[in-house]
This record gives sequence, C-alpha cells and structure tokens, in this order.
Amino acid sequence: MPGTLALLKIDDFIEQESLFDGEYLPKIVSAVSGIVLDELSALNLFGRIDDRIFAIYFFNSTTKNVFVWAEKLRVKIARKPISVVSKQTTFTVSIGIASTTNKDNVEEVLHNANLALNKALEKGGNAVLNVN
Repeated sequence: MPGTLALLKIDDFIEQESLFDGEYLPKIVSAVSGIVLDELSALNLFGRIDDRIFAIYFFNSTTKNVFVWAEKLRVKIARKPISVVSKQTTFTVSIGIASTTNKDNVEEVLHNANLALNKALEKGGNAVLNVN
C-alpha cells in the first residue's frame, strides 16, 4: 500500500523577531498547526517533531497527490495573516516529501524527507520538494 511522509517547517522569520515582544513562537506554531489540521483527513497522522517542524503521514497516498496537497497548503499558509501580539503578519513554510512505499525502515524515509526539506530551504524557503 502506498504511503507518503511530509515534513513541514515554519521558515525562519528573523526579520520579524524585532517586531514582536516576548514569546511569539507558540502563537505562530498554534496558528500554522490549526491551518494544517483543517486540511487533513482521517487517513493522516500529524505531529510536531521539533520547535518548527511537523510530520504528516499520508496513508494510501502517492507522492504526486501529496505534492499537490502540499503546494495548496503552502500557498494557504503564506496568504493567511497571523496575529502575534498586536500585529498581523504572514509566515511561510517549506515542505519535504518522501515516499514510504517499498521502504523497510523509518530512518530511510525520514532521511529522504529531511533531504527534500533541506533542499527546499536551500532554495530560500517557501517551497515544496519531493524525493522519490
């Protein structure tokens, strides 16, 4: 049965750090995760694996279908203003996608998804890349 793993990372927003006082990351993470949750179905597993990184597993989905879903999600997140303190701004995400089909160990799938995510970040972020 096909499966796909997507790693989503909230892109760096160093230039915005000076705009917000105090702890801004939890509000941004909460807003982004809410947008992602609205787009998921019963055939997904979703979890946070690092400060700014989420993992989404798609049961019975091909990388092509997940790529299309991820592009739509990336655009939706980039266009939705998020309220932090008294200001609103937008944030972007980068997404790396890897197939779990015919893979025997989790480490290989995570490595491939991380590789795709890192390549998306090297392009400047706000991108979706796929590694088969």
